[in-house]
Amino acid sequence: MGYVVVSAFGVAAIAFAVLSRYPARLTYFRYLSYGILACGVGFTTQISGFPPDASVNSIISTALYFTGALCVAEAVQRRSGETLGLGFHAIVLISSIFITAYFLFVDRNLVARTVHLNCGFGLVLLAAIWRRKELILGSVADRLLFWTIALIGFHFFPRTLLTVGGFTAQNATPFWTALQYSLLVITNAGATALLGVAGADIFATITRERDTDVLTGILNRRGLEAAVSAARKGRVEGVAIIADLDEFKAINDNFGHDAGDQVLKAVAQRLRKLMPPGDLIARVGGEEFVCVIWGDMEAGRLRAELLRDALFSSPIETTCGLLPVTASFGVAVHRPEEHLWDAVKRADAELYEAKRSGKNRVMTAAIGAEGPA
Repeated sequence: MGYVVVSAFGVAAIAFAVLSRYPARLTYFRYLSYGILACGVGFTTQISGFPPDASVNSIISTALYFTGALCVAEAVQRRSGETLGLGFHAIVLISSIFITAYFLFVDRNLVARTVHLNCGFGLVLLAAIWRRKELILGSVADRLLFWTIALIGFHFFPRTLLTVGGFTAQNATPFWTALQYSLLVITNAGATALLGVAGADIFATITRERDTDVLTGILNRRGLEAAVSAARKGRVEGVAIIADLDEFKAINDNFGHDAGDQVLKAVAQRLRKLMPPGDLIARVGGEEFVCVIWGDMEAGRLRAELLRDALFSSPIETTCGLLPVTASFGVAVHRPEEHLWDAVKRADAELYEAKRSGKNRVMTAAIGAEGPA
């Protein structure tokens, strides 16, 4: 049974190592792979009796088990763009080795050592998932990850306490039997659940890459359509705002396309900072941007003026120096029954009127009024 468990650890570790090489966001699976591998090697150390010295074997296996727990805990944090930090890892690992050594050489208490190892392992996982408790309110993949790690961590406590009377240094005991069977079940069930998380994350990554403008990092045309469709539910009125940079061709011609790309990136960031959660912004053409906000025409006009002023108020820093940038804006109501691009088409007509009227201004489809230059 012991080597069947080891094989399960090995297969899971390889699977997560392979997955971690796919999209950049799945690098957290590398930590899962390290964690499962460390636990597998720790378990192999115990069942093989190598090294043969019982005290050395116990310290090595403890270090490997806690390394595994810490790697899994770090994987959970890395998926959310966070980290536990080297200090936390060092403190937990050194403390676990010190406690094991104390119950080996000072107190010589096998029960305390075993409880420490198992419950300490579970506690590390529970502490890590508690730190990311917001996952329980997230996507299906978020919730699956939360409950998988939480259940793996929690199971160590009842299993260890229920078999506390069977701790011995021998493998053929109630504790070791429960350990091996539970590890086999947990490894396979946990790996299956986490592969589900991986599948969901791969799909989300592919969707995000498909819907994101490569240069600026904001939505592209397709991404905007999908986001508006999802956000439109339950909302009555929206406003489409289209912006086109003034004299952008001159920037490319005079300073080169690298400078032009820097301008586009900076413009996207300035505009995005002024979009509250729920409102949307996308790059839909070379120097064209479309924003969708939820509100009436007046709210749309005021937002367009805010965006226009954000560009006009200060030049953009590039490798060719500071470049002044302005944009012209068109605004139109996005009616609930119409397609987004119908509203954008009306806003686009106002945009061209803004260009003809002198640029660096806002025109609205409702009243055809221009904002201040």
